[in-house]
Amino acid sequence: MELLLIFLSYLAGSVNVPILVGRLRGFDIRERDIAGTSGVFRQVGVGWGMGVLLLELGKGALAAWLSGFGAEWAAPLCAIAVVSGHIWPVFFGFRGGGGLAAAAGFALFALTAQTLQAALVMAAMVGVYFAIFKKDRLTGLGSVPFGAIFGFVYLLWAARDLPFGSLTVLALILPMAYRGLLVLLGRWKG
Repeated sequence: MELLLIFLSYLAGSVNVPILVGRLRGFDIRERDIAGTSGVFRQVGVGWGMGVLLLELGKGALAAWLSGFGAEWAAPLCAIAVVSGHIWPVFFGFRGGGGLAAAAGFALFALTAQTLQAALVMAAMVGVYFAIFKKDRLTGLGSVPFGAIFGFVYLLWAARDLPFGSLTVLALILPMAYRGLLVLLGRWKG
């Protein structure tokens, strides 16, 4: 049963809504920007971006909900599956986005109180980043990824007492960190 839940979580993650929106608008978003929510905000606009954000959060929440039908140890594996599905979607040639919204959706559903606290930490760090650097190109690290790093580190600490909580947060972080490393090394083909 757990293997089916993990597989379904990966398939849910592989439904890359930003790529679908780009195609609906007549272009491949991966040729212009990141195939993620932030790319849709930049390339298509705020209205489309908000819609994509909700759908991407929803697919992460769907994977968290699915994980509840299995043993507790399935949650970290469903988490890594949904984020990996977004980053390496089977339906789009294994070239996707960053996975942040899908990870946030999973965390919001599975770790509600801890995630809300982490979101406040992330928002504060984004504010500090903007106050210090003003523009992303000064550091080479965007404000949202910068804030997400601190938000997920806080979430890792906040979920430490939950069954499989820290392991689930690590599972959300690992594929995004690996993708980030590929981007920094110039090996990302997304």
